[in-house]
Amino acid sequence: MVQSVYRGSPIHLPARYEDGNGDLTDPLVPRVDILDAQNTQVIVGAIPTRLSLGIFEYVYTPGALAPLGTWSASWTGTVSGQGLGPILDPFNVLAVGSITPIPNGSYTYDLTTDVGYVRLNIDDRDLSMVSLSAPLEQRSAIFTDEEIGQFISASGNDKNYAVARALMAIANNRALLIQSRRIGRTEVNFGSVRTDLMKAAEAFISLSNSEPADAIAEINYDDFTMRDIIVNTQLRQGL
Repeated sequence: MVQSVYRGSPIHLPARYEDGNGDLTDPLVPRVDILDAQNTQVIVGAIPTRLSLGIFEYVYTPGALAPLGTWSASWTGTVSGQGLGPILDPFNVLAVGSITPIPNGSYTYDLTTDVGYVRLNIDDRDLSMVSLSAPLEQRSAIFTDEEIGQFISASGNDKNYAVARALMAIANNRALLIQSRRIGRTEVNFGSVRTDLMKAAEAFISLSNSEPADAIAEINYDDFTMRDIIVNTQLRQGL
């Protein structure tokens, strides 16, 4: 989910630098530019703050008359002698007092339903904080019932394909990966999280294609891989 900020308020823009193995690493000359809604550079070559190994942040405050719309942080840096970027991270600048519609949606966990089956298998079961008015990164569950329903519908009501679609949606969406950091870790290898999620998705697709519906226990996970998948899909904490 794209972040939003009101004019005159600060926004924290994070970036993560990895080496060729997907491990966190500190780059040479990390820099960030800020482009406004007209794609004009308003900040050029700023030096971000290092938070920890490979994790950097730039805090920017749009002015009271800043153009409204979608802005971008443009990140660059050098890792292992190779220049990286620019990588754009969009964010919205809103007028003070503007109205942001809250989407309709609900959250339930009932194992007698297809939605409950999908939640169980992607470990999206914590409904303790699921207000639609809260930012995505503050919610305890990733998907609403309606979003999971879309996965089920798009999969021809095949629950295992729906599980695979949900896992791939998390793996392919940077905001959802950030949200998926939650259980007791300060740093997570996002490359590893993404890989585990895609492997899990492939397993459910294979299950749907070649196994009877009651054979879910026959998926050949080892204990460590399954534990990583369960933990990684529920690691929720802002980057």
